[in-house]
Amino acid sequence: MSSCPFSGTVVIQGSGAIGILAAAAAKVAGAKQVIMTGAPDFRLRMGEEVGVVDNTINITKTGTEERIKEVRKLTSGRYGTDIVIEVAGTPEALLEAIEMVRKARTIVEAGNFTDVGRTIQINVCRQLCAKDLTLHNVYGPSPRHFEKSFYMLQGTMDRFPYEKIVTHKFSIDHASRA
Repeated sequence: MSSCPFSGTVVIQGSGAIGILAAAAAKVAGAKQVIMTGAPDFRLRMGEEVGVVDNTINITKTGTEERIKEVRKLTSGRYGTDIVIEVAGTPEALLEAIEMVRKARTIVEAGNFTDVGRTIQINVCRQLCAKDLTLHNVYGPSPRHFEKSFYMLQGTMDRFPYEKIVTHKFSIDHASRA
């Protein structure tokens, strides 16, 4: 599987299976550094064990400002990352993403696809326009996205041990417990 000519830094907000797979996609696209924010520790370690995450920041052990400073430090003081992919599913994560990403870069908002009834305030001029940000929103995958994802997984199974992502298996009779 050929990779894209991207060689920047990506922050993944969210350490679940979707976050780990987003990190894998970033690595396949050529990201030189992937930073994952999330919790608990075992999920963050899983991203490192699969080989798709270079650095982790536990959100239960750090505050928002601390995380933003850590991302800036990990990106050699370049004032942030090139791309933030939000898959944590909390509206507040978008505000944090805006502060983590460098000027004239990209945020992918893929985690807030359900209406949880919470809203956030954004100063569009200061937080988006003045930073010249590109904001991509994803509501749900299309069949084309599934097809591309399957090809990526198939083409990188020898590179990344995806089986580590599956931590529990349940029979259909125990679906509600799962």
